[in-house]
Amino acid sequence: MTPIPTSPGVFTTIAFRVVSSGQPAVCQLILTKADLYNECFKDIHDISCQGATIEIGASSAACITLSPTHGHVGPRIEVSGTGFKANNKVTVSYDKVQVIAVETSDKGNFGVSFSVPKSLHGEHAIVATDATGLTSSSTFTMESTQPTTPVPLLPEVGTKVPAYPHFDWEDVHDPSGVIYILQIATDANFTDIVLEKKGIADSEYMLTEEERLKITTGEASCFWRVRAVDGASNKSGWTSPWLLYVGSSINWVIYIICALAAVLIGSLIFWQYRRRLRSKDKMT
Repeated sequence: MTPIPTSPGVFTTIAFRVVSSGQPAVCQLILTKADLYNECFKDIHDISCQGATIEIGASSAACITLSPTHGHVGPRIEVSGTGFKANNKVTVSYDKVQVIAVETSDKGNFGVSFSVPKSLHGEHAIVATDATGLTSSSTFTMESTQPTTPVPLLPEVGTKVPAYPHFDWEDVHDPSGVIYILQIATDANFTDIVLEKKGIADSEYMLTEEERLKITTGEASCFWRVRAVDGASNKSGWTSPWLLYVGSSINWVIYIICALAAVLIGSLIFWQYRRRLRSKDKMT
C-alpha cells in the first residue's frame, strides 16, 4: 500500500482490507486536502472499488483538533473532538484548569470554543476528557512578541515636582492587552529603587499619599522609567531614565502657614492701632 503524505516528510497509511471479492479488486482512495492534514483523520470520504467489498480500518482512540493552534490572548479557540463516548459529558481544560464542558453527539463527536485566557508565552496543553476516562490533548502556542517600549511624556526631564507627582506616557497597543510597571530610583542605573508600581492599567499614574517620595532635604534628584507587559507576560524594554527634581512639600506648607500667620498678626496690629486712635478721639 502506498503511504499518504500528511505534511512534508511525514507519512501515514490508511488501512483497509478486502472482505469479499469475485475478482481482483482495483480500488482508488480519494481524499481532500483537509483530510491529509487532519491529525484526527478517521473517515475515508470517497472510495471507489470495482469487484470488491471493503472495510475501513480506523482507530477508536479519542482525538481533538484546535483552530487556531497559535495566537494571542482573547480570541476564541475552536476545539473539535472525535472518538469519545457517545452522549457523554466532555470537559475541556487549558493548563489543567477547566474552561468549558460539552455533551458529545450519538457518534461521540463534539465541537466547542472558548476565549484564550491570559497565560505565559509558549506552549499550553488543551485536554479533553469524558466521563469514562477517554482523553486527548493538543497544544496551543501563545505568541511571544514583546510590546513596544512606551514613550515618556511627563514629568519632563529636569522638571521639579512635588512629593507625589503625576506620571504620563504614550499608550502601547498589543493584541494580548497591556499593563505597565513604573519605577523610581535615586540613580540612573536603578540600583536603588525607592518605588515600584506594578499592574498599572492606564498610561498614566499619580502617586498616592502613602507612596509619596520622602525627601529629607529641600530638594533631591530622582529618575523614573516605565515598561509595558502584555497578557502573555511578554515585556517591553524600559524607557530611558528621566531625571526629575523632587521638592519637599513640607517647606511649602511651612511657607503658607508663615504667610497666613503674618497676615493675621498684621491684621491684629492694625486693628489695635485703629482702636487706640478711636479711643483718643473720644477723649478729646
